[in-house]
Amino acid sequence: MLFSPLLSLVSLFVSLEYGAYAPTGDYTELENLNACGENYPGIDLGDEVARVAFQITSDARSSKIKDALETFVRCEHYEQYGHLIVYIITEKQRSYAGTGWDEIIGGKFAFSKDDDIRDFSDLLKVIRHLPIEKVQRVEAILEQHFSETQKVPVGELINNHLYRQLAREKNSKKYIPDIFVEVAKVKDQARFFAHPTLFFQKVLDEVARLNFSDVNRILRKLSLQPIQLGVNLK
Repeated sequence: MLFSPLLSLVSLFVSLEYGAYAPTGDYTELENLNACGENYPGIDLGDEVARVAFQITSDARSSKIKDALETFVRCEHYEQYGHLIVYIITEKQRSYAGTGWDEIIGGKFAFSKDDDIRDFSDLLKVIRHLPIEKVQRVEAILEQHFSETQKVPVGELINNHLYRQLAREKNSKKYIPDIFVEVAKVKDQARFFAHPTLFFQKVLDEVARLNFSDVNRILRKLSLQPIQLGVNLK
């Protein structure tokens, strides 16, 4: 069963599924099983008409997928749902061996290790091919969801950080009452702007250390141009 911090994500996912798949005729009766008042171990969303069930999880490991399959069989969910899809809210692995999975499934329900383990990139592929009015509907769902989330108390956080930083400065014996400058990384970055010539080499060193490998992996999945950042002084 999905743990409580992910319940809001389940609600969002249900809405996205309606916005993304409903135009194709799939999953039109998808509902949040966590809110049904019945016990559905191992699955979080279900559509009895399409006979498809979803497990929503942040764990992308093969062992988690295997556990989902075993729970689906043990609880006999296949009597109600003939197709299981696992949705990873983080990022799925590049591939899954699926060793022993067919033996667990035993022909009782449909599950493909290549097509039925999904993450945000699969959902985006569906959304990208929707008519513009359906894309706007998904956008509205996202805006509504995030506008309802609790706002971060920015002012309070800044004040708390300021007081902690002042205490640290005073303890350093370098504190000047009428002059306060943020220490460490922010101070170094301020120097880059105040004395660009003196700190030019340090700027180049900082740029060279930038790593976009994780971002570029996601961009490639979405068929977008990866970020290539280089400094050429010639």
